[in-house]
Amino acid sequence: MKNNHSAKSGKNRLAKENSPYLLQHAENPVDWFAWGEEAFKEARQQNKLIFLSIGYSTCYWCHVMERESFSDLSTGQLMNDKFINIKVDREERPDVDEIYMTALQLMTRHGGWPISIFLTPDRKPFYGATYIDNSSFKTLMNNLSQLWESDPDTILAMAEQITRTLQKITQSSEANKTSFPPIKLIGQASKAFADDFDEEYGGFNGAPKFPQPSVLQFLMLEEKNRFMVERTLNAIARGGIHDHVGGGIHRYAVDRAWSTPHFEKMLYDQAQLLHAYAHAFKWTTNPLYQFMTEDIIAYLKQRLLDSTGLFYSAEDAETECFEGKTYTWTITELQEALDKKEWAFFERTYRLEEKRLGEREFSYKGVILQLKKDHMQLAESLDLTFDKFINQLKKINKKLLHLRNQRQQPRLDDKIITSWNGLTIEALAYASEVFSDKRVLNMAERAGQALWDFLRGDRPLYHVMREGKVKFSAYLDDYATVILAFIALNQVTKKTLWFDRAIFLADTMIEELWSPSGRFYYSNPETDYLLTHYQQSLDGAMPSANSLALRALTKLLGTGMQQYTHHVEAILRSNASHLNRMPQALPYMLTGLYDYYIIEDSVSMTDSEKHLLSSSVVNVKANLLKDRIEKEEPLQLTIILNIKKGWHINTNKPSQTFLHPTTINIQTPDGKIKENIHYPEGHKIDSCLGNNLEVYSQTVEIKAELNLIELVEGISKTSLNISIIFQACNDKGQCLLPGTVSINLPVNIKS
Repeated sequence: MKNNHSAKSGKNRLAKENSPYLLQHAENPVDWFAWGEEAFKEARQQNKLIFLSIGYSTCYWCHVMERESFSDLSTGQLMNDKFINIKVDREERPDVDEIYMTALQLMTRHGGWPISIFLTPDRKPFYGATYIDNSSFKTLMNNLSQLWESDPDTILAMAEQITRTLQKITQSSEANKTSFPPIKLIGQASKAFADDFDEEYGGFNGAPKFPQPSVLQFLMLEEKNRFMVERTLNAIARGGIHDHVGGGIHRYAVDRAWSTPHFEKMLYDQAQLLHAYAHAFKWTTNPLYQFMTEDIIAYLKQRLLDSTGLFYSAEDAETECFEGKTYTWTITELQEALDKKEWAFFERTYRLEEKRLGEREFSYKGVILQLKKDHMQLAESLDLTFDKFINQLKKINKKLLHLRNQRQQPRLDDKIITSWNGLTIEALAYASEVFSDKRVLNMAERAGQALWDFLRGDRPLYHVMREGKVKFSAYLDDYATVILAFIALNQVTKKTLWFDRAIFLADTMIEELWSPSGRFYYSNPETDYLLTHYQQSLDGAMPSANSLALRALTKLLGTGMQQYTHHVEAILRSNASHLNRMPQALPYMLTGLYDYYIIEDSVSMTDSEKHLLSSSVVNVKANLLKDRIEKEEPLQLTIILNIKKGWHINTNKPSQTFLHPTTINIQTPDGKIKENIHYPEGHKIDSCLGNNLEVYSQTVEIKAELNLIELVEGISKTSLNISIIFQACNDKGQCLLPGTVSINLPVNIKS
């Protein structure tokens, strides 16, 4: 075969590709092929083994292997002589990536990128690894090629065995048509996350530590998980994983304290954490979470926003071969950048520790900016309000960003991925609703319209676009995330065109990708050159595609679109075994399960009762014995809940962990409150949810004694901001979504 590497141009056939990752390898002395018939035809005709390398443009160890091995002339010659070499961008072809990542995990019990895997000429895997140093890579290639020449049957037998196992675990077995995942799995998963929770630093398990936004969103279903959510979100906000100067969140932290990040920034992380922080603000009203949503949105606008209104994929971890070099500082650089007053504030705010960063010959010493304490604690220690503290922080960070922008910046992956943009549009729409922010809504709408205009054509939806060129039919997560985005836009704007588009895409997703086994294929089952068409994966950095599809169809079902009931219930039934065995592996699917139970419960109610929140069957009033008090006089508060006949709410300490307790949260904007809340005992009932459940029904009074402390000096008026959170169930054991009623009571203070 003629080597396709052109001595005149210095480029191989990848120069004709559009993927930033493939283009990074266009000048290698390797006769690379893209995934497709041309490569497989050569492998068959020459009876050569295939070397398959899968990575992505912002992958640090992919860069290292490219520099050490694929740019090396002697290594390239060996690769060309002995193998057909295929390069795949996992973000363009997640279907190929998933298959061979699963194969790699079968062979080695671990995974990661780059995937370096060897295949028979018919694409069956028999040996795999991740990063391989150059010397070991040469030795491995020689050994495998010699084995192929001397004993091909051994390789073929290994490949056949691995492929059979791969096909078995990636395809759905026949679902148990009678089983259905119970609602108690919500509580079981919460307990599992609590067992793995790092109480000191937040997050789960040890190092490396990932933000896991799907887990945080799931935990926000239950008030009892507040500590885990807040501790984690606060730690991310103050840690080195947060780019304090430029905004946005890095991929993960290599340590359990979130101090040293892996520096790449991915769009899907920004989208999901934006949604999580906005949700957490709605849940807690903590102003830090509003600050973090604004921080992430500003980063999206400054670094990832395309001229169409859509968003680029990622920024690299390294600059000029040095990981994190753009983001780090020396103490001297920081001192020279700030004036004396700014430095005094900066030194009290940030932990300034120079540490060894990077790898081998590309290591260096630098400071990764991270706060010494949580934002609130720092503001208090500096005797500043939160807003004044944040404004001072922003002023200094803006100055540092101006200097940082003069450095060489990390490489940008400028391809536009449909699913990642779907997540981003949904998050922006949700944040715009939480904060009543029309500018954010405009961003979301513009992106939604651009996605509709540019990522369709002769197909209902495409997966990726770069420089105006679209490629590859949409995968399952592309459809599902865009459906969720359009539902969110419809909810905020009330424009029916978004709902109509969501319905069109849902129907197309079912037509293109639905499997008789009761779940979705990830890619069209007619796609060529795939060893298997997998249907299931766990929630990870992104929710699994079937979890996303379940959530999308459940949301449509919640609007009255009963035609999706079969598909929603089939997905849940086909995943029941896995959910029962390890519910914490699918937190996003459990969120969909939770939504389903709310909707399914409403099916047997009257039309006027359908899709109700718990607050719709409970009337709440609050009053003070006296609303004019002496400065240190306690307040006597009474909260009265009148519960609709046939319904009850849980007590403050329900006997089942998956049930929401009735809780009261009281704050004042002008100080602190020392509270003593007296929750009455409930009465016991037997229900399908459990025996001897403690509940409240009819009318219940909750009394509280409140002492206002640390009030603003000289204040004569303040208010109580009261949130009453409860979950209503009817006498048949059907439970509605937990509701929150907010009440504001004025308080006058005698001078």
